[in-house]
Amino acid sequence: MSFLNQVKKMNSWQYIKYTYTFVFILLSSLVFSQSRIIDSLTNELNNVIPSKKAELLSQIADSYLLISPEISEKYLQKALVEANINTNKNLLPEIYRIYGIIKYYQNEIDSSFYYYYKSVKIAEELGDVIEVASGNTNIAALLSERGDYGRAIQYLFVARQIFRDNNIKENEAITLNNIGLIYQKFNKQDSALYYLKESLIIKKELNNLQGQAYTLINMAIIEYRHRNNFINAKKNFDISCQILEDNNNIYAISLLQLELGNYYNYKRDFINAKKYYILSNESAKKIQSYNIQKLNNKSLYEIFTLENDVIKAHYYYKEYIACKDTLENEAITRNIDNLKLKYETEKKEQNINSLMVEKKLKDAKIILQKKIIIIFIALMLATLVFLIIFYFQSKIQKRANKDLTHRNLEVMQSENELIEAKAELETIIENMQMSDDKALQILKQSKLNIEDKKEKELLAKIYNSFNNDEIFLNNELTINEFSKIINSNKTYISHIINNNFKMNFSSYVNHYRVKYARILLAKPKYQNYTIEAIAGKSGFKSVTAFNKAFKKYTGLTPSKFTKNIFN
Repeated sequence: MSFLNQVKKMNSWQYIKYTYTFVFILLSSLVFSQSRIIDSLTNELNNVIPSKKAELLSQIADSYLLISPEISEKYLQKALVEANINTNKNLLPEIYRIYGIIKYYQNEIDSSFYYYYKSVKIAEELGDVIEVASGNTNIAALLSERGDYGRAIQYLFVARQIFRDNNIKENEAITLNNIGLIYQKFNKQDSALYYLKESLIIKKELNNLQGQAYTLINMAIIEYRHRNNFINAKKNFDISCQILEDNNNIYAISLLQLELGNYYNYKRDFINAKKYYILSNESAKKIQSYNIQKLNNKSLYEIFTLENDVIKAHYYYKEYIACKDTLENEAITRNIDNLKLKYETEKKEQNINSLMVEKKLKDAKIILQKKIIIIFIALMLATLVFLIIFYFQSKIQKRANKDLTHRNLEVMQSENELIEAKAELETIIENMQMSDDKALQILKQSKLNIEDKKEKELLAKIYNSFNNDEIFLNNELTINEFSKIINSNKTYISHIINNNFKMNFSSYVNHYRVKYARILLAKPKYQNYTIEAIAGKSGFKSVTAFNKAFKKYTGLTPSKFTKNIFN
């Protein structure tokens, strides 16, 4: 959130008037820098490729937004046409969002709602969740201005959840702050304080000192105005003051001193109230903020009037009127400057359009002369490239099919060997009740290297743990842990597995995990699961280990395996 937005959300009724005035003062200082940016962007229109033209037009519209919403809207219309021509739908949410801002500046609130909703709807269709969250934040701001706090809260909660799911902590902190401010307007002070505290926690994690200061001021206002907790309010004011002084933010310090004056005024402590109003006045004079001076002078006039100090009351009333007149004159001057700037920008645009038309005529003549040659060369090159690509693709495809077939045959052979081994193990287990001599005779005839009854029992435990208990799904499983589970020696277990399956314990575990993963990947219900999710369900700690093991035992990557199955 920008500095202006942070200040605007302080939510003290005294701030509303001078916040807007400060915005206009700042905007007038930004107009000239914006004009240079516009000139640079407009010049690029002559050389930009068609697919990027809509994006550039949108940037120009965004730049004109603070200078002339009418010109901004004209560029947006061009951007919309270009976006539709080049099927650049990803830009549509941004274009309609800017439309919403323009209509808000033009005081067409219903139209602003319409374009914000349209922006959100298109963003939802495109799956652009961040743009959805931003749109919801805009809608919530409009609803809050209309006093529809309940719906505003709902939209902010949706935005907060999106920012949280995508780990965009800065936006989440701002959204929590806004939720707290709306709850404050909603006269639910406990809820407001809760969400402001949540915002403060995240801002501390991000080390956002200035953001912490603004949130602490909001909390302080609630503490003393609505909960009569002057101790907590003063504590929050003091911390905020320290942060702002360290950052030497004179404008914010002036606002804080004004609010401290309001705090002591609320307590009827006129001595401290006057002290902070005067300090705020001094800070405001340094930055020539007549609006803050006006509010301070008005409060000082009211206090001295209550104290029957006619001379000082008269002095601050005169200062109040002087600041008020200055602000009104500045507003008139700004309007005149804006009209002049609008005229100049429109004139520049007309000149640019004339140059563009002239350049297009020249380009058309050159293109007409070269068109036949270019088309002929392009056709020849296209034919040649097509033949080369077709040849190499055929060759690569044959090789890929051969490799894939070979890999799948290996997978099938591996599966057959596992099935055969499993059948032998089941036969061994079924004959557990035979006499030692007869069991030993059967074991000697099997392919497995089992020599005695004790080894046979251990192999049965291993078989049961992996095939029935699916112990391999535990991603923390080690040979030490497994030996404890089946009450055996890890060296003996390793020997049994190596001797009978020709692999170490880790490979044996991964073999089962891959087999389990392959079953999951082959099921339609898991088709939309990510590879990371399948790896976790199969007992792997990381996607890297999963990919490596899967390719080792199947000859394919998990994604390629899935693609082959469902295609």
